[in-house]
Amino acid sequence: MAIAVRALADVKLIDGGDSVDVRFTAADGRMVAVLIPRKAFAELQAAVLQDSETKTRR
Repeated sequence: MAIAVRALADVKLIDGGDSVDVRFTAADGRMVAVLIPRKAFAELQAAVLQDSETKTRR
């Protein structure tokens, strides 16, 4: 599923720190929440950082 988002609204740990609650403001102004296992969130952060560093070196 793809959702157009306008902004990152909030990120917090839930479920005793095992999950991450990520909230976005959607393009239409509504709030969208995504629950991600903490391990998957860490992998996503690492991938985004690595991609960003790769693009900076170009």
